[in-house]
Amino acid sequence: MRLKTSILGVLLAAAFMPHHARAAVTSDDFLLRNGGDLAALCSADPSDPMATAAKNFCAGFAVGVVRVLQKVDAAEAPRRAMFCFPPKPPTRSEGIAEFVSWVNAEPGRQALAPEDALATFLQVRFPCPPGK
Repeated sequence: MRLKTSILGVLLAAAFMPHHARAAVTSDDFLLRNGGDLAALCSADPSDPMATAAKNFCAGFAVGVVRVLQKVDAAEAPRRAMFCFPPKPPTRSEGIAEFVSWVNAEPGRQALAPEDALATFLQVRFPCPPGK
């Protein structure tokens, strides 16, 4: 009987747990102290009350960093570009999801400055072919 009670308790607890074990977005995440904060904003659960603000902040920050890096590359030509998107790049949502997975795969990446985390991800994910 005791075993049945324990199993029932575990099943009930599991039923009421959220499907995604993501931490809720906090206002401190918007300070962008590191890549972990950016990844948290970018992966906000849709049920989080701050999800819309977090996702919009993430996309705006990411687009801004990408564009600045592209301008720096153009200004410093003929130096090799930092990253090169393929002819058919991933969508913004796909790229951001890849970034979040990449950051969360290594704890050290979470500690990088958010712009450095994004720049490093772009270099690793979209390396330029030789001579470009």
